[in-house]
Amino acid sequence: MSDNVYITAERLKNYLNTNQAQRERMCLQILSLDPNYTDIKPRHPNGGKDHGRDIEALYKNDIICFCGVGFVNNACDSNEQKTEIINKFSSDLQSAIKNATTEKINLKGFVFFTNIELTISERDALIDKAHNNGINHCEIYHRERMLIALNSPDGFAIRFNFLNIPLTPEKQSSFFSKWGSDI
Repeated sequence: MSDNVYITAERLKNYLNTNQAQRERMCLQILSLDPNYTDIKPRHPNGGKDHGRDIEALYKNDIICFCGVGFVNNACDSNEQKTEIINKFSSDLQSAIKNATTEKINLKGFVFFTNIELTISERDALIDKAHNNGINHCEIYHRERMLIALNSPDGFAIRFNFLNIPLTPEKQSSFFSKWGSDI
């Protein structure tokens, strides 16, 4: 694992401890890297009733998605932390469905962000739970998936802004070769 990948992984585990607002803002920007998501909006990152969602978005300009952000402080992927995140996913999903029904929103998408590394079977079980609750599109951005996005040229600025990881000369070169003409 390269130094920046290691640093990014470690920062996702603990750099934003107790800073839910910055966690939500970072996740919103990570989601914006995926061209399948549009009309991405925060709810109440500084606190307040978010009615079952931290972020709202459209998937493929059609499917309304509510997004939850469930990070733990000092993530170490222990069984206790995994249980906490699985429960958080379930709670956020149920809250999103309940509030969408109350607001007469045809909710068919749910996206969940976590700094815990979930196994494939754990992620599949959560996605199945969403499908069994009427959600057609469900994605989970676990730590490794966020790490990949943040360590791509598109994610370098997000990584710098939220995790305070400077660009190496090599990363600067790839960043400017991709974005230089747009700056």
